[in-house]
Amino acid sequence: EEEEEPDLSLIREKDPDLAQLIEQHFSTLSKPTTKRLTHGQPHNLNILADQHGDICVIDFGGIGMSSPLKDLFILLTSHNGWLDSMGDPSERAAILKGYGRLDGTDVQALHFWELSYWVINLLAYLRLAQGPDNSPYIRKKIPQIIDMVLKIAEGKGFIHAL
Repeated sequence: EEEEEPDLSLIREKDPDLAQLIEQHFSTLSKPTTKRLTHGQPHNLNILADQHGDICVIDFGGIGMSSPLKDLFILLTSHNGWLDSMGDPSERAAILKGYGRLDGTDVQALHFWELSYWVINLLAYLRLAQGPDNSPYIRKKIPQIIDMVLKIAEGKGFIHAL
């Protein structure tokens, strides 16, 4: 079963041009098709490395069926402070080494997960803005997320920086 792109109807209502840009960018990406048993919530506190930098323990918590590359994307971004900084290059290298070889299809899947992550976050904040929690924080966060979606569409996202 193929991974689904997020429903863009709310974004389309607010900003049709942005929705069209997102659809166009999704159309350039290969959707992950292989589902395997995945962690679901990997982050740098759930994975331990030995003194050589090799992964030796993974704490399983939210097991499910998805793309292993979704887990890799989540792990890389949690290591990155959920995309707030570029993180530690040696830790990022250990994460990628622990995952193994990535081919072009894998990299495309990572781009898919990065765009999906930010579009899903944008949708969540747009929904919050429609409700009673329309706080200044929510209103400030929406343009920041839109900027990130635009960066990704321009080829300047986190995965491109790797």
